[in-house]
Amino acid sequence: MRRNGRMTKKGYHKGYLPRSTPYLHYCPPLDLSDLSTGSRSSLSLYSHFLNDAWEDVIHVAAPLSHISYLVHGKPYFDIMSTGAFQRLGWITNLGVTSIDVITAEHSRIPHSILQAVMAELVLRKHNASERDVHLGIFAGLLHDAAIPPYSDYGKLANHDELDEERNIDLVLAAKEFDGAFEQHGLSRQDIASAVRGKGIVGSLINSKGIDLDKIAYTAVDLQHVYGRNRNDGMGIAHRQPPLFDIYEDITLTEDGKMVFSDPVRVFRFLLVRAYMYDHVHFSPTSRAREAHLEGVLRKLWREGVLNRENMTTMADPEFFALLQEQGFAHPNRATSFPQLQEVARVYAKGNPTGFYSSDRITVKTWRTFNPGTTTLVWHNGTACQFRDAFPAQAARIEDISARHAYTAMYIRNNDAQREIGGRTVWS
Repeated sequence: MRRNGRMTKKGYHKGYLPRSTPYLHYCPPLDLSDLSTGSRSSLSLYSHFLNDAWEDVIHVAAPLSHISYLVHGKPYFDIMSTGAFQRLGWITNLGVTSIDVITAEHSRIPHSILQAVMAELVLRKHNASERDVHLGIFAGLLHDAAIPPYSDYGKLANHDELDEERNIDLVLAAKEFDGAFEQHGLSRQDIASAVRGKGIVGSLINSKGIDLDKIAYTAVDLQHVYGRNRNDGMGIAHRQPPLFDIYEDITLTEDGKMVFSDPVRVFRFLLVRAYMYDHVHFSPTSRAREAHLEGVLRKLWREGVLNRENMTTMADPEFFALLQEQGFAHPNRATSFPQLQEVARVYAKGNPTGFYSSDRITVKTWRTFNPGTTTLVWHNGTACQFRDAFPAQAARIEDISARHAYTAMYIRNNDAQREIGGRTVWS
């Protein structure tokens, strides 16, 4: 809502949260404090459910949200039991960021399951067919199945060749998916198209604005990086209504567009996500490490050591071992990383790319993140882009994004040079 040029809290969309589905059993969040207080209500519920209902079950919850479900449906476990999905459990979600944030060593599995759960809830709310529900679950679980080791940082070797959407066909070709796809009436092309953002299901999990992928990974990353810390502007995340129930605000139009009914919660989400990039992902330290790692991986790609096949099948342990075999330091150890220091920065219009690296100097033109202000919201009965309806609030988010698009020059500390296996490395 907007009044005198300002957004107000009046008019929040309450939304509809299914309490349970054929594959999801709603339960109160498990509070370990029950053990110390003597109250065992939550633990009793879990015990009863596990003993009397299903043998295979996993608990999925999201911070700042009402999401707390026991997942027991066969479509989930048909995919989660595959080697392609299990590989994601050995890939660090935040890459070099986890060096400085010791609580952020989580894998890519939590947000993949959360995204699938959100997809099921949204599709059932809009009375989608059971086939589309299964498609949403499968695409949500497998959307990152072709991600290189070390997540987005693995793509530094060759962004175009290692794009996970482009390479999803390589992963889906595995015979281990034959039974699951056939049983649920889906084809490999159905899954690949949804992962690439095609169709109604695809628009839910992959769009230029807010989508279920952005909601899920922001929720999981925020939980591991900040926990309950409300400093550095993150207090906005803890306001009511719960931030990550934003998926409840999704409405689907007849022409397949995804529109959010609560622009205030859209603003809060986009701002919190922007703060995450500003404070964590794009910190000067993380970017210096990323610049060094890009030089290493580009070199190994040119030499043929890294390629599409091994980068879509390796997980972090094999990736780190390969780097060390080639004489390079383990990228996930702060003491093994080169001492890079940013010495110059130039801002430029647009969003260009560029990279140069030598023994002493690295120059990198950085892309920034998509601010998401093109997200469609309902405003005065019309679906329009958030930045058109609320330009002042959108500008605040876009300004954060703009200050992370620049060209920087880095130098290495000459005292850090040493020899390993006859090759010069930086430590």
